[in-house]
Amino acid sequence: MATDQGVFIVIEGMDGAGKDIQAELLRDYLVGCGFDVLVTNEPSDGRVGKIIRKILSKELPKPGALEFQRMMVRDRKLHLAQVIKPHFYAGGAVICVRYIYSTIVYGLADGVSLEALWGLNQDFPRPDLAIFLDLDVEASLQRINLRCDVMDDKKELFETKDFLSRVSKYFNDLGLAPKCLPGLFPELMSVDASGEVSDVEAEIQDMVAGMLHIEE
Repeated sequence: MATDQGVFIVIEGMDGAGKDIQAELLRDYLVGCGFDVLVTNEPSDGRVGKIIRKILSKELPKPGALEFQRMMVRDRKLHLAQVIKPHFYAGGAVICVRYIYSTIVYGLADGVSLEALWGLNQDFPRPDLAIFLDLDVEASLQRINLRCDVMDDKKELFETKDFLSRVSKYFNDLGLAPKCLPGLFPELMSVDASGEVSDVEAEIQDMVAGMLHIEE
């Protein structure tokens, strides 16, 4: 989706990898570089996104795996049309937490075929850069448990060891270009999310500065 009009960056990763924190830190960095920055999330805050969030929080029953991914796609179409594209084409920077990569990976972990998921997602515009915050499953679960304890929160639908183990495998498969879809995601870059927040922040900033030719 790279044009002269704006910049589109996606932050992906395991549950507990620090996606929201890094999105906010990246926003601050880009604002300091003179960009008008929008941070947004998927599922979105739109009508379909709110239903998806209720399913993830177990307030509503989950539909079948393929239908659930179709809901994600419907939400993304609205999100792009109503939120992402207007800001992007006005010359702003958009940082989106989760995008097509999560749909594909979580769909695979839920038993949907790669061919079906690619068919649903292949026509969506690609970001200029997609950053995968890589975190092993045990660390992911530790951070999820800490969040639940501190915030008196409950685990979401997919936050189990078995499911997250599959998610981790498929995220890394995407980065290695699956054999059946070689070279599909050249924009997807991996960052080790196991270290200090400031170290992860610095590595992301270096990636973004290089992409945008920002001189320190």
